Amino acid sequence: MRDMMNKTWTIGAVCGALALGGCGNDGNDPQSDTADTTDTTDTTTPDISEIETSPDASPMTGNIDGTWAMVENQSALVEVLGIILEQKSVSFYKAVIADGTLTVELCDWLTEDDTKLYTTRMSNNLLASLTGFERDVTVTANGSGFDFSTTQGLTTRGVNLTNPLTDTMPVDDEDTRVFDQDGDTKVGITLVIQGTLQGELYVIHRHKAALDGALESDTRISGLTAWTTEQVILGASSELLASQDPKPVTHPDASRSYFVMVKAVDGDDCVALKAKRATLFP
Repeated sequence: MRDMMNKTWTIGAVCGALALGGCGNDGNDPQSDTADTTDTTDTTTPDISEIETSPDASPMTGNIDGTWAMVENQSALVEVLGIILEQKSVSFYKAVIADGTLTVELCDWLTEDDTKLYTTRMSNNLLASLTGFERDVTVTANGSGFDFSTTQGLTTRGVNLTNPLTDTMPVDDEDTRVFDQDGDTKVGITLVIQGTLQGELYVIHRHKAALDGALESDTRISGLTAWTTEQVILGASSELLASQDPKPVTHPDASRSYFVMVKAVDGDDCVALKAKRATLFP
């Protein structure tokens, strides 16, 4: 098995988020954004034991083309007001594998720390504005099983970069490369903080991740995820949020950042997969 203004920081998930003590969305006010997030999936961060399912007992063929549901958990250590907290970012994807390419579409996302006093979420409008990103997939026979790996995937949100992999991220909300991706009239993308501390963050970010694991069966794949997420906070809805200075680093225990994929019905979209999430990942 394998950035409150103009501060840049690295977390780790389809999107990095804030480590405050309180936790998301788009819309013109935090209340409407908060309401827009209530129909997303539960805020409980799963650990690997909670998403175990029984592998298919039939012999593996290594043929994994088709539609999959994927949960990716990325863990970081974050210093907030002198306290080190573990922050977990959980992404739920629709994944399609075809002709050696893995294409993922983000269906749901949240971040919380180990106090569980807050969550950061994306609204449905924001999720709908995101485009999928691709990685090359390699499946290699290994004895009676198969290893699974991908090249690094890259996606940017709220910013257009000429060279997405190497360009320095903008730190000015008037930079012409920054745009209102979720259409809520706020710069970049909007994340909504819900919990003991509430409000909005206006950010841009760049996310990279590669997967390395193995087939448990032709219908289940699991392993580790190597990730970085660079985020620049360009604004916030309150001075309190703007005053935070999180300092995250990738968790030194690589096993705490992992993925699990379960085969789904070809043609299922995010709506269908979210409705089946509890069944796919009991």
